[in-house]
Amino acid sequence: MRKTEDDTTVTKRTETLVRSPGELQPCLLVLTGSAVGRSFRLTNSAYVIGRGSEVDIRLDDDGVSRQHAKIVLLPKNVTMIKDLGSTNGTYINSAPVDAHPLADGDRIRIGASTCLQFTLEDDIEANLRDHLYSAATRDALTKVPNRRVFEEQLERATAYAKRHGHPLSVILFDIDHFKQVNDEYGHLAGDDVLRGVAEHLASAVRAEDTLARLGGEEFGLILCGNDLHSAIVTGERLRQAIGQSPFATRGGEVSATISAGVAQYDVSVHRTPLELIAAADARLYEAKRSGRNRVCPQS
Repeated sequence: MRKTEDDTTVTKRTETLVRSPGELQPCLLVLTGSAVGRSFRLTNSAYVIGRGSEVDIRLDDDGVSRQHAKIVLLPKNVTMIKDLGSTNGTYINSAPVDAHPLADGDRIRIGASTCLQFTLEDDIEANLRDHLYSAATRDALTKVPNRRVFEEQLERATAYAKRHGHPLSVILFDIDHFKQVNDEYGHLAGDDVLRGVAEHLASAVRAEDTLARLGGEEFGLILCGNDLHSAIVTGERLRQAIGQSPFATRGGEVSATISAGVAQYDVSVHRTPLELIAAADARLYEAKRSGRNRVCPQS
């Protein structure tokens, strides 16, 4: 399969297509894979799909190439998909394609388990779909992924690490003395601290990492490709960033610190993803027991 420079060069598109009010908008809906249920509105002139951190639509599934395929929106409401010389190919309705126009309802398969559907939607349908997806996958207060997403992502990450021998680590964070924040400044201020901590953590991690609120004042971070040492460095960097950033809240300025427990996946020790979480949780407990505001890794 011949690849041209245009096919393989990823550039972020800022050109937005202008559509008439009420005109149907092209979207991609993820039917299967790690991002199942998510939809991508196609409002720019081109999008690159793949698992690399620099692509426009990132799908971190087995068999998806770093730059797998490109969606190109042409005049007269024509939408094309072009394979970018991917390892496992691009399929439209089960047929392999190099370049092919998309019609409403077409199913696109890339990788081993990812299936997308190309659809045309109006704004009402698209907004409803976005709302339902967010409600199912995002923590309502902090807007980061919820525990369900964290556990699903960890299950996929451990399976990938086991199959390919790649390192994988998990960090669990807990805001220190959070009950005292609520008691002294009020629950609204506590909510502001939770949002502030989530924003700081989210802004400091990579696109390929998964940060989630696990419940209460506890957050989890999945670090694919990170061994224990790298995860400790990340944990320390985040701990210091939180400790140095007082939060403006509805009850006044509040300083906060976090404790963290770190564990690296070991296929011979952790039989399930929950056992890896338990290992990190045990280290988090040790961090809090030994004085808080510290990172404790597995020994």
